[in-house]
Amino acid sequence: MVKYKDIKYSYEEGFNIAQSLASALVDNNIKPQEKVAIFIPRNEYCLLCAIASLLCGVVYVPVYVEYPDER
Repeated sequence: MVKYKDIKYSYEEGFNIAQSLASALVDNNIKPQEKVAIFIPRNEYCLLCAIASLLCGVVYVPVYVEYPDER
């Protein structure tokens, strides 16, 4: 089980979400070894986005909204 705060996913649910995200990347013509910046608040989807990037072979670059603009 994957848990973030009070949100829980079974491994199967998490994999299905990651697979769906990976399919969305491929559908948007993202090719293996390309860099993909994902701009989301820190939440349960951070891990799922990382898994999705592994599934489709892209380089995951997390960009957190909490970081100052200078970064």
